[in-house]
Amino acid sequence: MRADVRELRTYAFTRARDGFAEASATPAFLALDVDALVLLAGDDAVRVKSEDEVYDAVARWLQHEPAAVSYTHLRAHETDS
Repeated sequence: MRADVRELRTYAFTRARDGFAEASATPAFLALDVDALVLLAGDDAVRVKSEDEVYDAVARWLQHEPAAVSYTHLRAHETDS
């Protein structure tokens, strides 16, 4: 991956992490793949008023595309941490 693409991805992730409430309300959030969702929602530095914001955002993502991820896939991510 080119350095400028990596830099852009890092910038976008940081903006989403620092403004999670706003980012999670966008169509782009619902379009995240499961790996990106887990990375963002699982980041200890995500800035939210409460963990309920993260829970609600993940629930919206799951309702939007319930077939996109299986319970087994999420459990695999949980054990990676």
